[in-house]
Amino acid sequence: VADNPALVEWAVRRRFDQGQYERTARAAEALAENAREASWRQIGWHWAGASQTQLGNDKAATEFYEKAVAEKAQTREGAESQLLLAGLELKEGRFAKAEERYAAAAQSASGDDSADLRARAYFGLGETAEAAGQVERAARHFMSVAVLFDDPEWTPHALFRAGKLFGQAGKKAEQDSAWKELRERYPDSSFARQVEEDAP
Repeated sequence: VADNPALVEWAVRRRFDQGQYERTARAAEALAENAREASWRQIGWHWAGASQTQLGNDKAATEFYEKAVAEKAQTREGAESQLLLAGLELKEGRFAKAEERYAAAAQSASGDDSADLRARAYFGLGETAEAAGQVERAARHFMSVAVLFDDPEWTPHALFRAGKLFGQAGKKAEQDSAWKELRERYPDSSFARQVEEDAP
């Protein structure tokens, strides 16, 4: 492992894709425990966590994701681990902790190949604020996704959610603006079609 971590990572990903989660977990842990560089250790801990998630072992998965984000590295897998931990915090109703983790995920997803993860993190901030009952704050977080990213998955969803929340807050002009942008930028998205169907 120490001499060729890239080969071990390839084996980990291959086993994961084949659904061999127990074998993936063992190989990923070996990578994490024996790699010299923090980036490889972070990748190993992430895949160990992902494998345990697939096996239904949420407690073990959380422990591995925590180890991944504790490594002094900035890999895509580290940001993904932070996102997964944020989602677990949100699910448990720990909104302050979820917000903290989503913000950390956005910061750690700094690579050119991680724009989708940054968009997901900002979207998560919107979800967290909405769950905490902060309607206008949530809408503004969702709008930040639309301002900062042109992501085919997260941006149209964010515009749709922002519009709904502006409507709930009685801000009709902001709702109309968000949904107009949604229809113009993503006319073929399911969210744009939903807005059209709901229009009087």
